[in-house]
Amino acid sequence: MKKNTFILLCAFISMLGYISCSGDDGEQEIRLSNENTILSFLLTVNEENFPLSFENGEASLLVPALTDITNLTPSIRISDKAKIKPALGTPQDFTKPVTYTVTAENGDVKKFTVRISVEKPSADNSITSFEFINLPENTTTNKFELLENDLPNTDVLSIKVPYLSPINALKTRIVISEHAVIEPASGKILDYTKPVVYTVTAQNGDIKKYIVKVDGNLDQVKFKEGLVDAFKNKKPGDLITFNVSEAHQIKDRIHVYLTDLLTQSKITIPVQDVQEIDEDTHTITTKLPATYINSDYRLEISIEDGNNDVSEIFRLDKGIPNFVQVEPVDMNGNFSTIEKLFSTHSTNFTKCGDIRSKFIAKMYIDISKRISHNFYLRQNGKDFVVYPQFYETWNEESSTVEIDIVCDMLQDGAVSGTNYTFIIETPDDGVKHEFPFVNHQGNSIEVIPLEPLVIQGIDKEVYTRGDEISMTISGDLHINTTSSNLVSKENELSVSFFKIEGEGDQEEVKERYETTISSIENASFRIPDNIPVGTYGIHLIFTDNIGNKSFKSLADIVIE
Repeated sequence: MKKNTFILLCAFISMLGYISCSGDDGEQEIRLSNENTILSFLLTVNEENFPLSFENGEASLLVPALTDITNLTPSIRISDKAKIKPALGTPQDFTKPVTYTVTAENGDVKKFTVRISVEKPSADNSITSFEFINLPENTTTNKFELLENDLPNTDVLSIKVPYLSPINALKTRIVISEHAVIEPASGKILDYTKPVVYTVTAQNGDIKKYIVKVDGNLDQVKFKEGLVDAFKNKKPGDLITFNVSEAHQIKDRIHVYLTDLLTQSKITIPVQDVQEIDEDTHTITTKLPATYINSDYRLEISIEDGNNDVSEIFRLDKGIPNFVQVEPVDMNGNFSTIEKLFSTHSTNFTKCGDIRSKFIAKMYIDISKRISHNFYLRQNGKDFVVYPQFYETWNEESSTVEIDIVCDMLQDGAVSGTNYTFIIETPDDGVKHEFPFVNHQGNSIEVIPLEPLVIQGIDKEVYTRGDEISMTISGDLHINTTSSNLVSKENELSVSFFKIEGEGDQEEVKERYETTISSIENASFRIPDNIPVGTYGIHLIFTDNIGNKSFKSLADIVIE
């Protein structure tokens, strides 16, 4: 009985459990999902993925310019058990906003709008870098200059490449604006012996042309400052170093010439060495010839045909001395040619004293040893000394020197003539160098030794004021000669009275009067009425061929 009761109880409990479970299954079928979210939204454009994020049901995307967005199929993942319209995998035209509707299992609806815009195409069509990559010595160049031009939408690029670059086969490396294209393409090997036209097309289709001109020539050579100092005190055979702005890479292509400005003769001097200091400075070492004639010179350098420069003037004075000419004389602003020079004998003065004839010589000697040189006029093998005047104020850079003709040429056997030469004796070796004695026209100068003017007699020694004095004069009077004009002897001779007081170093001229003598043959003059009484010296005053007045005391008279 108890056993049956237990079995009935267990069966009852099992029935209650079944009924309970059946009730639970009915309630679960009634609860549906309310999830209606786009979990991910991915667009693939030109093999590039663009994920979108939604905020408040809105998502936007900017895609590269020129992207076709009329037929894009996004990859979309939505909530489980939800549905979406337009359906997954359906291509869409995104030129306008596209709205997706997501419906949850329970029927809840949510809308998601996608807006896609396309970037504006770039109008940039620039060349930002242009270089050649197969230049000599593995160098490259990326420097170019924009040249002015009047062509529309066109730039002209001037590119300098090293000398001897393979201009007919240059390889490029070109950088242009992003999204632009260039033709011919970067990396091509082209012939640039003539201008090459490149076309750069921007993303938006705008076109710009670039005309590329390549200059493979050397820059214009120019002498740098300091050349004059480089040649100062340089002897024959010395090395000379100077700077220029450009030089040929091959030393044998550089030619240096030394031009004598007096004779215009030009010689080649060898280039010993070339050094590049920097891009704009090259040092040239050359060698002076084993001998040269002192003169003013210019240097000329040539580094290729048509590319040369001429230096400023410099002087070389350590070589063979050089007499050029007797300079013309400035006569009140008019330069007159010297045709005659005179020498007057005198035994009363050392050298020429103050009775002398002068001329200006153009010559080139070693300035540092100028006072050690000796100078002569030579006739028929006999040398007559002349004296240069190197005054303290003399400019060492000058090539002209005032020279006095010796006074005693006539006594020493000189005769008038045009057969004189000029002699420069150098101090170190005693060599006498002989030159034609000519004026600036190249004509030989006549040298005329003269007898001195001497008063042979005076009609008396004591005079009163107003008396006429008559003198007998012998000798030669200077003739003033400039160019081809002979000036008459009239008014070339005058007489001066002067009164001296004191003796020796205390002598002092107190009175001086001057009057003209018409000629040597008629040497008479009247004593002034207002002259003080006393003892007077008489000077004959004569003018030499270049206008210098000279004086010589010839007699004494007493005026009572």
